Amino acid sequence: MRQVIPVIYSQHLSAFLEDFQNFVRRLPTFYALNTSAVQYFWKMDPGIQQRFQLLETSTQQLLSKAQRIVGKLFKLSKRCRTQPKISVPRE
Repeated sequence: MRQVIPVIYSQHLSAFLEDFQNFVRRLPTFYALNTSAVQYFWKMDPGIQQRFQLLETSTQQLLSKAQRIVGKLFKLSKRCRTQPKISVPRE
């Protein structure tokens, strides 16, 4: 699990950065844009919306997988006579 998350994150990040750079290039430059105009263009871009949907579903899948693993470890730790020492790395 520790190796899977950075790989998937880097794949999604690089693809999202490409889409974001394309989005910025397509913004009109002949007049000033306020936040509502940028938000409108953001919502109207199907590529960005699709990328966000893909990122959201893969994140949900990873979260549910991690929750299942933690649940299994917790159930197994209840059966042990001596409790294991679990160290969670800080980010």
